[in-house]
Amino acid sequence: SYSFCTLLEERGEKKLMGNSTKPPAAAPQQQQQQQQQHHHHHHKEGGDRKAVRFGVPASKHHLIIGRGGTVIKDLTSQFNVNIEVSKKDSPNDTVTIEGTKHDVERARLALEKLLGIEIKNTPVYTFELAVPSHKYGAVIGPKGETIRELERTSRAVIEIPPKHAQGKPILVIGSQDACRSGQAAIERVIGQAVAVKIKNDKYWFDKDVPLETVDLSKKVSRVLFFPDEKGPDGSTGMQSLLKYLNSCKKTLDICIFCFTNDDLAATVLLAHRRGVTVRIIVDNEQAYAQGSDILKFCKAGIPVRMDGRGGHMHHKFAILDGSVVLNGSFNWTVQAQLSNNENVMLTSDPSFITPFKNQFDLLWTSFKGNHYKS
Repeated sequence: SYSFCTLLEERGEKKLMGNSTKPPAAAPQQQQQQQQQHHHHHHKEGGDRKAVRFGVPASKHHLIIGRGGTVIKDLTSQFNVNIEVSKKDSPNDTVTIEGTKHDVERARLALEKLLGIEIKNTPVYTFELAVPSHKYGAVIGPKGETIRELERTSRAVIEIPPKHAQGKPILVIGSQDACRSGQAAIERVIGQAVAVKIKNDKYWFDKDVPLETVDLSKKVSRVLFFPDEKGPDGSTGMQSLLKYLNSCKKTLDICIFCFTNDDLAATVLLAHRRGVTVRIIVDNEQAYAQGSDILKFCKAGIPVRMDGRGGHMHHKFAILDGSVVLNGSFNWTVQAQLSNNENVMLTSDPSFITPFKNQFDLLWTSFKGNHYKS
């Protein structure tokens, strides 16, 4: 099979994470003890699992997946993590690793070794270097030796324009530090400084998302109150909202007056990236308000529609997998979370879910054509 280890061997790596030999098989009793220890260790750390976003150029994602998905399967199994890469129809420079802090770090180091680049919990940068086209050959080197060495030492991706696109810039892609190192290395090779235009992902979220979940198929009848306070289970209102949103597997329909809370926005984006079908309806004035997250959703490929009449689209509800409704006075803002007296009702009662679904579908159809314009 073509796996993570196979790919590392092709790169000339003899050891994986410091283990060069396979340990001898344990006796049956030892194996049972080890399995019990592993079970308890996983159970103990389960509540500490988080989804951490890392900047990884989209051009490298196919190496993480591997032929037939073998590499990503090996990685998830070996390091006890879940790994999400961007979808083919909406590529982005983000890889999300979900697991305990220790396991996420082990997986991150393995990805660095696999891809040969620096991987950080920061956005991917692109440095556009105005290198004269007659200098391209020097950067590439005989049989590509120079550019391979430049990528190895800088730990960035370097892209040379094709022959039919002479005059376009050389791209250095990766973490900000790796891009700076790549730029300096290229300037040394060609013997001159070059003009640079720097771009980065302006829609990157700095915060990690706690990845606790609940079973949305189970009955729920609950009210959350704000300013944020702990409920009977010890969770704050925001922690409970994140937990329910993280549990979506199929659909997430959001109808909200104002959306500026980055924790909730990061959770919605994460749901979108793991394949949940997300639709958002928002007030046409609040969509452009300071701090609004709507542009970030549009950038990620999430469909957003707005009202187009004189009054406000003042609803504040969401439907999760068609089985749970969140509804109340709570706008998805930091002020609502920390300062205002607000409430959110959570229910799985079909007598509430059905009319909310009908209302969302009615608004979605009536607001057709009213799209966010950046």
